[in-house]
Amino acid sequence: TVKIFHAFENYKHEVCTSKGAKHIHQIDHDCLFYKFHLNNHFTIQQISYQILDIPEISLEIPTDYQFLSEYQNLHFALRGPPGLI
Repeated sequence: TVKIFHAFENYKHEVCTSKGAKHIHQIDHDCLFYKFHLNNHFTIQQISYQILDIPEISLEIPTDYQFLSEYQNLHFALRGPPGLI
């Protein structure tokens, strides 16, 4: 914002009426402020990553129960009938 304010501080609008002549519009560079850079250039260092070896998690739950069929292994097959108290 400082550069923009400084650039338009002494701004004079001139209209070019020359249509056929080739010319370059003169810019008054009496101020060296335009040579200063406000942004800093930097480079990002490369970071080396180490890939971890994560063991697979088994979805089977080890159990000591032995069932005759896969149906008996389900949770709703293991419930008994409701009892009266």
